[in-house]
Amino acid sequence: MAKNFRERAKQREHVEKKEKTRHKTLMRAFHEKVTDEEIHAHTDRFKILVDRALKVYGNCDVNNDVEDEEQEEALLLDENKLKSILKEAAKLKEIDAYGDIKKKRLGRICQLMEVNMRRGCRLSLHSVENAKKEDLGREERLSAINCSLEAGLCVMYVLTAPKVSGSILSDNVIERVIELCRFQLHHSIYPEFDVVYRQSGYKIKTDKQKRASSKKVTQRSGAIMRLFTKVCDLLALIGEFAGKIKLWVRQPHLLISLLPV
Repeated sequence: MAKNFRERAKQREHVEKKEKTRHKTLMRAFHEKVTDEEIHAHTDRFKILVDRALKVYGNCDVNNDVEDEEQEEALLLDENKLKSILKEAAKLKEIDAYGDIKKKRLGRICQLMEVNMRRGCRLSLHSVENAKKEDLGREERLSAINCSLEAGLCVMYVLTAPKVSGSILSDNVIERVIELCRFQLHHSIYPEFDVVYRQSGYKIKTDKQKRASSKKVTQRSGAIMRLFTKVCDLLALIGEFAGKIKLWVRQPHLLISLLPV
């Protein structure tokens, strides 16, 4: 049995190495086709979007924790701005063009995105015990959660880019990303796909009874599936980041807490 396990492990390792080699070959071919003009165009577009986002807040120091909820609310970017910044952040990582952007600018946008992630650590699609109640409908909650996830994805695209220096890394930013992912897994994704994880006002003896008491859902809306995809993308980027700086040595308890109970 142990021998079969080792053989399967070797096969998986071989497949992973082959896939990595294939990916590097494809990326090398892609980079050869990207012109300097295209790289500069995307870099300039990202800089403009980031500067506009930061300019709105004037002299506000986003590096400090914002305790006042009203001040935090004022620092939230609207959905369109977040989508635009996320799109360019992903593109810059794809074409490996972060080298031309100053560390200070990257550091400030990561801190601003950390503020935009906080709401997603409080809001969920399903009720959370002892959580502060906010008078929002399901669609409003879904929109706010999506914005928080987009902010988290933007940060992770920056942090996992090849030429980004580790000096821009702030513990509170990566901790917020992991907290956001963990919270949404436990309070939105798991309850949405399995009724056992939902809190109820009455006692049910077993998980089997709880599933039996719930109506089966064969189809879910596109919005829910997009939310699921964003959480999966965020998890994949956290894994990539962990491999990059060996996060498991520094903060293993945060990664373990992502697992379902």
